[in-house]
Amino acid sequence: MRSQIQKGFTMIELMIVIAIIGILATIAIPMFMDNTVRAQVSEAINVVGPAEQQLAEFYQTNGTFVGADAAGVVTTYSGKYVASVAVGSTVLSTTAADLVVTFDNKNSNTNIRGKKLAFTADASGGSVAWYCGLNGKGSTNTTDTDLATKYLPSTCK
Repeated sequence: MRSQIQKGFTMIELMIVIAIIGILATIAIPMFMDNTVRAQVSEAINVVGPAEQQLAEFYQTNGTFVGADAAGVVTTYSGKYVASVAVGSTVLSTTAADLVVTFDNKNSNTNIRGKKLAFTADASGGSVAWYCGLNGKGSTNTTDTDLATKYLPSTCK
């Protein structure tokens, strides 16, 4: 009685492994792409920080946000994926302000190119609290934010 020792994989076994890898890739690649876009959007939180600080200081000094844009408090900042930060279309009031980040058309992912993300300040409680993507009441700032919710960082949801 002779016994044969198998020295490799059969074609069916190799095909099964390739099919499993293909299935995993179809699931993982879109999730990876969304995470990449979310990481690019996260840069906005860092870039907008100095403008938020300037507006908060203006509010603490003057007791209002009115006139902050005219006083030159908000200047334009940019980053690798962020083209600019500017005062938004929400009118500065005594207790609320709006900063809008516009994403770069060259370096950022095609899903966020030219899109905007609003950062809203609420000082109704006496101190300045900032919200990104969503305002303090939990509704989307449709005036200035046109970024899909799935691309918002977890701190903005």
